[in-house]
Amino acid sequence: MGNGSCIGSIEGAWTYSSALQFIPAPVAMPIGASNPILAFLIFHERVDPSQWFGIMLAVVGSVLVTL
Repeated sequence: MGNGSCIGSIEGAWTYSSALQFIPAPVAMPIGASNPILAFLIFHERVDPSQWFGIMLAVVGSVLVTL
């Protein structure tokens, strides 16, 4: 793993943890899981079926937690 990806992982975890101070986890989780969708829409990257499945699991899990 290169230095850039290591720094990106740490920065992502820090940003997510900071966001949890302002919004509840059931709201933050789908936003975090939508990163592949944003990459698809903004940078026209290809989204794998496993990423779509992960997004779906995050959304369904968040809905189940809020019930």
